[in-house]
Amino acid sequence: MLKIYTIAPVIASPHISEDSYQAFLDRQFADLAGVQVIGRLLDSGPSSVENEMDDALAVPGVLRAGLKARQEGADGILIDCMLDPGLKTLRAALDIPVMGAAEIGFRLAATLGNKFGIIDVCDDTGPMVGAQVRAMGLGEQFAGVRGTGLAVEAVEKDEALTMARLVEAASRAVREDGADILVFGCTEFSRYTDKLRKRLLNDKIDVPVINPTALAVGTLAAVVRAGVIHSKRVYPTPRERKALRGYDLPQFYDVLKG
Repeated sequence: MLKIYTIAPVIASPHISEDSYQAFLDRQFADLAGVQVIGRLLDSGPSSVENEMDDALAVPGVLRAGLKARQEGADGILIDCMLDPGLKTLRAALDIPVMGAAEIGFRLAATLGNKFGIIDVCDDTGPMVGAQVRAMGLGEQFAGVRGTGLAVEAVEKDEALTMARLVEAASRAVREDGADILVFGCTEFSRYTDKLRKRLLNDKIDVPVINPTALAVGTLAAVVRAGVIHSKRVYPTPRERKALRGYDLPQFYDVLKG
C-alpha cells in the first residue's frame, strides 16, 4: 500500500480541520486502489494562501510537515495548493517524489487542449498566477485567469453563490478568453468539479474541467510506482550543517546532512 501525503499549506481554522480534510480525501480517493492518502495541515502558517505573503509564510510549515511525513514513511508528497508553496524547498530536502497541484494541473491541461483557462478565487491573483504559468514555460497556451471574487475561506460557506460565481467565470473564460480546457486555480474548488461540468454542459459549453488535486494524487502515485523522483541535479540536498535561529527545524535540518 502506497502512502501518499497531501499537505494543505494552511493552519486549522473554523472552515478546515485535519479531521475534515482527511474525511474529504477519504471520500475523493475511496476508489484509488493500493494507495492510502493521508492529509496534513500546518502547525504554523497562514489560514489561507492567496498572495505572495501567504505563500512565504507557509513555506517553513510545509517543510516541517514534509520532513515529518517522510519520517512517518511517506512514499510521495503532494502540496495541495495551487501556488505550490514550498515545492522546491521540499524537493531539495527529500529523496521521495514531491509534486505540486498547480504544476501537475497546468502541465496536464496544456497537453489536453490548446488554451487552458484558470478559474481562481480572488479577482486580483491574475499577475501572480500568470507569472507562475510563464515560469513553467506554458505562456503560449495560457488563455488567462478569471476570478470568482471569493475568498478561499468563503468557498464552502454558500454553495449556491460559489456555483454561480464558478459558472460565470468559467463561461467568460471560454467565450471571451478562448479557453478550451479549464483548471481550478484553488484546490478548495475541487468538490465542485462535477457540478460545474454539468452546469456548463447545460449551457452548451463542452470543455473539460480539471480537478488538480485528484489529477496530482493519481500522477504522484504513478511516479512513485515507476521508481523515479525529481532530479537532484536541479534540487540538490543541502550537505552542510548551519546554524538556524527562529525556526523549529534544527533536529530535522541535521537529517538533511548527507
